[in-house]
Amino acid sequence: MKSYSGFASCVRPHRRETADLTPVVLVIDDDAAVRDALRDLFESVGLRVRVFESAREFLRAERPNVPCCLVLDVRLPGRAASISSVS
Repeated sequence: MKSYSGFASCVRPHRRETADLTPVVLVIDDDAAVRDALRDLFESVGLRVRVFESAREFLRAERPNVPCCLVLDVRLPGRAASISSVS
């Protein structure tokens, strides 16, 4: 497994039998290259990832009912400010 500055050592890869409870990394970025790179990075250490192209797409999507980490482009055009109020 590739290690990104120790990143892989601080996360537990998900297992098939507990996939429903596995935390999900949510990536919101309008740059496809950034979304793809982040997805590849997180998936390489066994995390589940969902990517969104816009704040609007994220806000309309059904979000998982498990712990999540949100990676957000701070310069995202549109309604990025409204994402901070989503729990």
